[in-house]
Amino acid sequence: MAFGKLGIGLLAATCLVSATAAQAADAQGASATSGVTSFPSAFFADARPNTAMDMVNRIPGFVFDGGAQVRGFSEGAGNVVIDGQRPTSKQDGLESILRRIPAGQVERIDLIRGGDRAIDMQGRTLIANVVRKKDGVRQLVVTLVDDWTPSTGKQAPILKLEATRERDGVRTEASLVTGAFIDNGSGDGRDTFTDNPAVRPAGTCVTSCVLRLRARAGGWFTDSTAVYERPLAGGRLHVNADLHLNTYTDREEDSGGPGAYNSRLAYTERHINGEVAINYRRGFGADTRLELTAIQQVRQGHVLSGYLADGSDQQYEQRSRLSESILRGVLRRSFGSDLTAELSAEGAYNLQHAAARYTVDGDTASLAAARTRVDEQRANVGGVLQWRPSRAVQFEAGVRVETSTIASAGDVTAEKTLTYVKPRGVLTWTPRAGDQIRLRIEQEVGQLDFDAFVASGQLNTGLHAGNPTLEPMTSWVYEAAVEHSFWGRGDVTLTLRHSELSNVVDRIRGFNPSYPLDPAGFYDTPGNIGAGTDDTVSLDVAAPMAPFGLKHGLLKASATWSNTEATDPTTGRARPVSQVRPFFGTLNFSNEIEALKSSWGVDVYSTRRQVAYRYNEIDYTKTLPYVVVYFEYKPAPHQSWRLELNNVTDRKLQNDYVVFSGSRPSVLAGIESRRQASGMLIHMRYRHTLG
Repeated sequence: MAFGKLGIGLLAATCLVSATAAQAADAQGASATSGVTSFPSAFFADARPNTAMDMVNRIPGFVFDGGAQVRGFSEGAGNVVIDGQRPTSKQDGLESILRRIPAGQVERIDLIRGGDRAIDMQGRTLIANVVRKKDGVRQLVVTLVDDWTPSTGKQAPILKLEATRERDGVRTEASLVTGAFIDNGSGDGRDTFTDNPAVRPAGTCVTSCVLRLRARAGGWFTDSTAVYERPLAGGRLHVNADLHLNTYTDREEDSGGPGAYNSRLAYTERHINGEVAINYRRGFGADTRLELTAIQQVRQGHVLSGYLADGSDQQYEQRSRLSESILRGVLRRSFGSDLTAELSAEGAYNLQHAAARYTVDGDTASLAAARTRVDEQRANVGGVLQWRPSRAVQFEAGVRVETSTIASAGDVTAEKTLTYVKPRGVLTWTPRAGDQIRLRIEQEVGQLDFDAFVASGQLNTGLHAGNPTLEPMTSWVYEAAVEHSFWGRGDVTLTLRHSELSNVVDRIRGFNPSYPLDPAGFYDTPGNIGAGTDDTVSLDVAAPMAPFGLKHGLLKASATWSNTEATDPTTGRARPVSQVRPFFGTLNFSNEIEALKSSWGVDVYSTRRQVAYRYNEIDYTKTLPYVVVYFEYKPAPHQSWRLELNNVTDRKLQNDYVVFSGSRPSVLAGIESRRQASGMLIHMRYRHTLG
């Protein structure tokens, strides 16, 4: 394994911490049972949290994961459940849901390692369960937000209204969030072009020129949600509905160079998304539980992009409509306290219409896979067996069978049926309180992105064809995690993961089938490039600062190193998989000042690097560290004032597009280097709770 030496070193460091760290009991600490550690609301009191999300972020040994946006329901689960149940909404993100739960409504949070007889782990080895208080809840939360960028003077106000009521087992929730937002991934800077005179025509900045880049991006949105829960026929009914409206605009201008290089971009994207979900849960005796879920989603999008450069006016437009219907059932039964079995079945139907149009000076230009209609019928059945032979050991074995029939019509007509068997095994060993080892082996199957079936892109960075013939990537995953708790609230977890990849989805060279060797007909498109590997090392540390004199201080650090390798379809040489970051890390420090009824902290996000390998181009993206400093004042339990200074280092965004005259390797045609800085963003928030 590529990270063998690094993994051994980190594992040794973890064992050293395990051998030397103090096992002091925490006065407000968590109570632990076999595989479950409970954190009562008092555990978080000194942090003065506003929402359940604030509390989740302070759980030792836990890194929040909101899940994946994929088709179907079972494959996209996050690592937090609420009252033992996964939220049924796909459109309303898990983080948004947790931020709508006031901290005062949380009774405790259970951290579940390995598995629990009453909870569907959704394929996870570590899950947090937010347990809310029951009857008597009645609250209205009003939040006012204003984001301001001093460098541009632009402001983005937001209004949030969130209401909750629970009485006699009937729970109702409603929220409305509306306002503007600023894209701090866009800003002013410079755009440098370097040409090869043997390729570019004379008079167009033959060697190098530097242009002034001005960019502004942002938009507005409205999110509305409603939830209704009540007892019904011996079980519990849950209904939720969501409506999301969003408009995003990007305006860029390059100026100061020869006429062929001055350019203007106007990009607009609009989305309307709606969803309704129904969930019913019922127990049959103490050991059997049935859960049924139905979800209907509808999404509509419109992209319009105009680009004026090189003396020509280019226009790109794309319209898309997508719907998804899901039915899922889960039957779970316990056989005593040591054995639990689960059966699940899920069916889904997806339909997407997409059409793209590209014109140059008013004339329609060729664009591969510009119009597609894709429909998919999916079925997924599975079984899981959890066995706990002793308090220290738990074993989980499961298998899922997934079949999918995908048909495309339009510019490319094709149909295929894909069937996969996905076995899984997890062994959890807890030799003593505070220490745990988790081993996992599983075959994972990725999902095809319907957006990759149709042409896409942005005119200033290039349009890319679609490919309805894609197949999903599969991988055998081998994972080992070692966790150790220390200093009462401290925790360190080391995870080593090796994946054997098949059908890696990357970028390939497409061509006109009638003229397969004509370079004029080549184009960039997503495609499968064969086998590959992915080696990952993750280190997560949460350390209380009380031993260093900061009674309420907490330091959390997370770092992930990834090494991927696949064969480049253009050059035939080994290279990393496109758009996989080799490293990403975060550092979060927080502390409370009791005398001032306030808290403060610093969040640091590391440099991000990724590379996209196209048949005639290599795109490099680099984002320098992002730093946030915040201060929050809470004069009373129902009031809070927060000030955040985002991007205090004025991070730089760097994009380099290295273009070749033909398929790589070939003569270098030119390099475009974009350097942008979005400036500091000041976030101000007032939150008031009634009831």
